[in-house]
Amino acid sequence: MKLASTAEFLTRSDGLRPLQQAYGFAFMSGNVVAMEPGAVYSALRRSDFDVGVVFSTDGRISATDLIILEDDRGFFPSYLLAPVVRHPTLERYPAIKPILESLSAQLENEPMAALNAAVDLEGRKIEDVARTFLRSRRLLGQR
Repeated sequence: MKLASTAEFLTRSDGLRPLQQAYGFAFMSGNVVAMEPGAVYSALRRSDFDVGVVFSTDGRISATDLIILEDDRGFFPSYLLAPVVRHPTLERYPAIKPILESLSAQLENEPMAALNAAVDLEGRKIEDVARTFLRSRRLLGQR
């Protein structure tokens, strides 16, 4: 098989080499090609590659005939969003804590993929997509 991958994945501690060790397989030399994330989709669509490294929250997955494989051995850590706020900021604006906690609880893979698709596939502006989402979840006023 041929793998289309981001360059970063090839060198990460949770990247290709440890993944191959955890699952007991290896790509043959020359069958792994590093490229920009967007190029992975083009390479897979053209059938130049058999598998690719993408983010599960990428909206372009829904526009392709790709299948996200299950990590049934729990190799990958959770990459879910986690709000981080400096303590002095939280002391100054304590009302943001429940808002950010509510937001992070709603941004799992499926909603994130839909938001990314609105930007990547529909060409909508990030700010507009975010504003619409936040208002629909009552996390932002109607200004």
